[in-house]
Amino acid sequence: MPLASEVKAGTRQTVIVMGKSGVGKTTTLPTFPKPVFIADFDGHGMDCIAGAEDVWYECYADKFPASEYADFAWYQFRLAMLEITEERLTMPDGRPFATICVDSMTHAVPSAERFTLFKVHRERGKPGELVHDIPQGYDDWNRITEQVKSGINQMKLLDGVVVFTCHLKSVMDEFDARREIMPNLFGGKLPQWIPSACSDVYYMRIMKDANGNARRVWQVHPDDQVECKTCLKGCEMFEAPDFSAMLRKDAEWRMKNSVTMTKSE
Repeated sequence: MPLASEVKAGTRQTVIVMGKSGVGKTTTLPTFPKPVFIADFDGHGMDCIAGAEDVWYECYADKFPASEYADFAWYQFRLAMLEITEERLTMPDGRPFATICVDSMTHAVPSAERFTLFKVHRERGKPGELVHDIPQGYDDWNRITEQVKSGINQMKLLDGVVVFTCHLKSVMDEFDARREIMPNLFGGKLPQWIPSACSDVYYMRIMKDANGNARRVWQVHPDDQVECKTCLKGCEMFEAPDFSAMLRKDAEWRMKNSVTMTKSE
């Protein structure tokens, strides 16, 4: 862990983008500050970002049957995050990555689950092979949750922007019978913990404009169904899915308001 004095204020931002399959989550990743590193757990991201400049793309997939840690995508991904932290993995010209993306957590978490259960089997003296991929008790569930949290917290130490994409699910709130939208993730804790651990939560959807044409938007403020949030100022309820444009709008808002405050003083 770094000393507080070594952490630069405002250099870290953690974003989660939720949306249905095919809505355009992966397509928007190159709009984040460049260079961008994309860890693709879905397996089809290259089709969406082909031709994008300053983007490093890496596909992660488990190998079956698994017989060692290196067969698991989550393990390989954690190694890559360590290399990025130590600046041993950079762009070919030596530039460090400004944005790290996991696309998507909905498929990354099951790999973390299988990797954790493989470790559990070994610790319990089972054969060096993944016997089953179903948690067998609370201890298994807790260890999987902690493995995912550990990976996310490792990424949050990186300077720059960290982005998680997630498929979504709709659940009924048991207290007020209200339908809520949240990330489609393993277990009952992670769908609530990951958004709370992020500085920005965006819900990507398709809406019709005034002319009736469909367009992609990010919902950036909460409503009755989804707990969206953003640390960027000057954003509307719905924004075009362009993070760099939102950063410019934020800078303009802060500049304008700092001038206004200076004059009022």
